[in-house]
Amino acid sequence: MVHGETLLHFDLRHDNLKIDERGQIWVLDWGRACIGPDWVDVVCLLLESDAGSTDLESLFLQSARATDADPQAVDGFLTILASYWRHAATLTHDVPAELKRRRELSSKSTLQWIQQRWCN
Repeated sequence: MVHGETLLHFDLRHDNLKIDERGQIWVLDWGRACIGPDWVDVVCLLLESDAGSTDLESLFLQSARATDADPQAVDGFLTILASYWRHAATLTHDVPAELKRRRELSSKSTLQWIQQRWCN
């Protein structure tokens, strides 16, 4: 089960982050805010980035928030996200091409990450 008490953005990605002239990072668009474990936003940011073939598991484990993450909860969350992204990637009616591409990329990245966790 995935549970926690941290306020989550739940949609972290490059276009929801702004760096101002002083170098401060602003997190924008809190439309999906929810409560959950603190590692969830790290997972979301990694999956929504253009990390390419980067080892997402390694990046996740470098995060201080991953230290106390229950491996079964992370697996469960990734499985749920894989299902979500796979379905979302099939929705094409009135979906801009860039959004469709991002959904497909997120689906692929999620499945690769799960395979890495389960096959190692």
